[in-house]
Parts: sequence; C-alpha cells; structure tokens
Amino acid sequence: MLFFRKKKDTGRSKASEGKGESILWAGLDEDEGQEEVVDPFIPQERVFSKYAAMLYTSNNIGKTFEEFKDAKYCASCGEKTVICPHRMGGSEKVFVLPHNCTHIKIARPKVRINREFAQMMMKPHSPEPTFDLAPSVSSEAHSQQSGMQQQDLAVTPQTQTSQDSPSYGMGEDFMMHTMQRVWDDYRRRTNMDRSIPRPLALDRTRSLMEQFCAYIVHQDEYVEGDQQTIFSILDMLYNFMRGRYLVEDVMFLAVHDFLSSIIEHSGIDKTVQLLGHVLVGNLDASCLRYVLLMADFIDQVDWVEVEDFRAFASVVYPFLMEDDLESLQMSYTSFSENRISRQLVCNFLIHIILKYREPRFLDLENKLVPFQSSESGQLNDKEHKDALDGILPLCKERVRRRLFLEAEKAVMMDGVLDAVPIMRLARILLLLK
Repeated sequence: MLFFRKKKDTGRSKASEGKGESILWAGLDEDEGQEEVVDPFIPQERVFSKYAAMLYTSNNIGKTFEEFKDAKYCASCGEKTVICPHRMGGSEKVFVLPHNCTHIKIARPKVRINREFAQMMMKPHSPEPTFDLAPSVSSEAHSQQSGMQQQDLAVTPQTQTSQDSPSYGMGEDFMMHTMQRVWDDYRRRTNMDRSIPRPLALDRTRSLMEQFCAYIVHQDEYVEGDQQTIFSILDMLYNFMRGRYLVEDVMFLAVHDFLSSIIEHSGIDKTVQLLGHVLVGNLDASCLRYVLLMADFIDQVDWVEVEDFRAFASVVYPFLMEDDLESLQMSYTSFSENRISRQLVCNFLIHIILKYREPRFLDLENKLVPFQSSESGQLNDKEHKDALDGILPLCKERVRRRLFLEAEKAVMMDGVLDAVPIMRLARILLLLK
C-alpha cells in the first residue's frame, strides 16, 4: 500500500511541475485520507435510529467513560454511533476493545423526526366524493333533518356544506361540479317540482340504473346517429325515462326520484356514485361503459386469494413495470382490507377512476397529448380522428364519432365549444381498443 501511495504522489508531483500551481489539484491530497461515508437511507428515515447504539468504554471500573474509537457521525441518526443500521454492512462485525477495558456502556441515540414531514404523512386522506346537495323541499320535517345533518357536518374539519361549494370535498381538480348542476338542468326542462322527494330503495335504484346502462349500450350498437340525433348523457337519461313512462309529467317525477336516489345511495354504492359523477359532468360517460366491460372480465375470474389481483392486474395493465404493479397491489390490499371478491375488485376499479389513478387512462392520455395543435389540453374532431389513425387505425369510425359528439355536447355546459378535453378523449380511446 505504501508503494502505490508513494508512486501515485510522485506522479502527481510531476504533473504539478508541468502544469504549475493549478487549482484543479487543490484539496485532493487532503480528501484521500478521508473515508467516504455511505448512507443508503434518506435523512427523514431517522426512525431507524432506535436500532442504533453508541458504545462507551471505561478503564477505571466504570467511574468515567470515553467514546469508543470506532464511533462515527451518522447523518440519518443525527449523532455519533457505533452500531447503526444505516451503514453496517455484512452479517457480523467484530470490535476490538481498548487495553485494560473494565466496563462497556451502551447508549441509544434519540429519535429525531422531521416535524413537517411527519405532519404531512399523518395528514388525513381526502374523503370519497359524495353527493350532498339535494333539492330544496318545503317539508318542515325534511328541513329540520337537513339542518341537523349540516350541524353534524359543521363540526368536521375541512368539510363544506354550502350548496355553492365547488366540489364534494375532494382534492381532485377535475371533480368540479356538484349535484346542484343536475337540479339546475332539471328546472330548465320543467316547472314541475316535487314538494316531498321520494328516493327509491337501493335495489330499485340499481335496477333502474342497469336498465339505463342497457339503453346506452343499445344506442351505441344499433342506432345510427349524427350531429342532430346524438345527445349528451343527461339528454339520454330523459329520453330513456320518456320511453319508459310515456306521460311527460310522470316522466319528470320519475327522474326527480331517481336523481334523489343517486344522492341518497352514492355514499354506500360505488356504481351509483360513478353514475352521479357522470351525470354532473365530472366524468365522461365512457367511464360508465368501461366499468361495464371490465365487470364482465372480472366476473370470469375465480377469485380465491388476494394475490390473484396481481395476476389480474398484470393482464389488464401489461405496460406497467414491476414497481407499479407492486404499488397497485398494495393499494388494492389496503382498499379491500386484505380480502378478495368480484364486488371488491369492481369497487376498487371505480375507486381509482374517481381518484384519477386508473393506469390505462393515464397511459392513453399521454399518447394523445402530442396530437394537440395548441397547448389547450383539447382536441377537435379532426385532431381526434388523426390521433386514432396513428394510435388505433382499425377502430370503428361510427362509434368514434358518436362518442366524440356525445362528449362534445357534455362539455358545452363547461363553455368548451368544438373540442373535447384530452382527459375525456383518453376514456373514449380505451373503449375503441
């Protein structure tokens, strides 16, 4: 070792003689003698310091103690340590005690945690989006009940109960609209008002929702449409109810009851909750169609163990890396509380759609971004057609145009004309694949 060090120094001195007093050599001689400290953990992970220890030795029967000679400062623990999980390598370590050592004292360092980081990690998650806006009624009993509910909600931090609230209490930016938007549309269509709402039972609400979804699928498959005959999802709901009840007044009362039922049961049924967000315009109607397709796929799987979800996700999302699959698996395990069933998997799918975490949606959204002519986050009909010619050249043009026009009419309520946001078009592209 001395030979190589000496040879290295000689070479450096020769280089110094040739180049003069160059500042590039400054500090190199001093740094060679310092040992590099490798810290594989981030500084915030100081909780590992509870497994660390500092050693002190005494040579006078424990009267005084001195630091052990191998003690070094650990940036993660924030103190000098001898035994430390942040930098110990190998399965064992041998320490040589000093001469005449009579006692050894082992002290554990204090756990130092970043307060801001801890508060950020312990911050409660945003609640699920729920519909808390029901139409005003004249019934005194209902008014008292609503007042009691608002008082209960008022004591909860960060809870908004006003009908002017811009969201359902969620942090997602795309959940902009409340159920009040549907009631405003209802009052523009009719002057009828139901003094006492009559929400349907959950099973009847599900049954009516299934019939409405079947009506949507039938329209997609068998009805030829153009600019005049393609409607938004709200228009399709009223057309469905009109064909079901025939009488105009009865139809509006039935729609009123159905919308009240969506508000009533959205907190306990994920599918009803999804339909509500589609009707108010927070999500495109293609999300509803996508869940129907995935439900058929989920129904074909024999769910036995929680690990079955990982195999299912690897088939549905083949583009995900191993770390992404692991993260998705952990998210499902947390959501389902380590259980597995068809209903839980369907609910989790709706959950990640509402949270804007569905991997396919995000992947297709990134593929559509290069086709926008300006950085508006929107595509017109021609740009959307050109994008699908490049991404999915064999898709059905009739279905593509129908879904595009349906989304275009839905976003007109947001003031968007002759274009559709890329976020919605990514959902449509998924149905065409």
